[in-house]
Amino acid sequence: MYARRPTMVLGYLIGMMEIADMRAAYEKKFGKPATPKLFFDKLLRIGSLPPSLVRAELLGETSRVTHLDATQADEALGAAGLWRYVSLGRPTGDETKLDGLFVFKDGRFVQQSLNLGEPFTSQLAQAHAGTFTIESGKIRLLAEVGLIVNPAAAAPLASSPNRPHELAVARQSDRLVLTFGSGTVQKFQRVGPASGRIVPLSKGALALVDGHFILVFEEGARALAGSGKYTQRGTMLRLTPERWLSANASQVRYAKSKVDATLDARTLTIPGEGAIPVGDQGR
Repeated sequence: MYARRPTMVLGYLIGMMEIADMRAAYEKKFGKPATPKLFFDKLLRIGSLPPSLVRAELLGETSRVTHLDATQADEALGAAGLWRYVSLGRPTGDETKLDGLFVFKDGRFVQQSLNLGEPFTSQLAQAHAGTFTIESGKIRLLAEVGLIVNPAAAAPLASSPNRPHELAVARQSDRLVLTFGSGTVQKFQRVGPASGRIVPLSKGALALVDGHFILVFEEGARALAGSGKYTQRGTMLRLTPERWLSANASQVRYAKSKVDATLDARTLTIPGEGAIPVGDQGR
């Protein structure tokens, strides 16, 4: 094995030395933990990041990327753009394969995903939309809309509005890893630079970027979310979903059929779903 991959053992050695150095610095600053497990649990919860960022988080040091404006921070952290999901998991657990899109643009984000599996109408879905800032080298999200849809549950729609999230970012070429404060690790492949716009809705958002759309909307006990490709001519908006869901407190409906909507300065209108106010008119 090592003859075919001669740098493999070197990678393990360098990693071991980095962790040993972090452990020594941690014990010097905070004292020796009661058991080694306490240190390694804390280390693993930080997630898959470059060693310098892991060290900064572990020791409570200030990251080199701090208090930038949105444009500078996007460039510095490398998260700006449109991304396609690869997987979701935890540093110490199995990964779940899923598909969906996540966009960061101009201080706003929109996300929608669906676990991979058959039948797809039974899979867990997520959808979030809100704003983000950069603080101390991390992305801080405020999810104005946060939806989890589980078709197998008695109450399939779970909502958690105005929930903050903290993300550490690691990017290598066209791959992105977001590690949440909870320990959840999300991996992505780059789709494009997010050329286009994010349209704020009364409660949610519609991203129209790089020929793709991401829709997240919630009103009372009902929710609407989807992502895929789109074309637009004037106010006519044709959505071609890769995944689409409509949910309320008691039932959820998944679909992949095309949606012919209209979008103007005041309203997004979707057949069967009614008119959705653009901006904050509905608040």
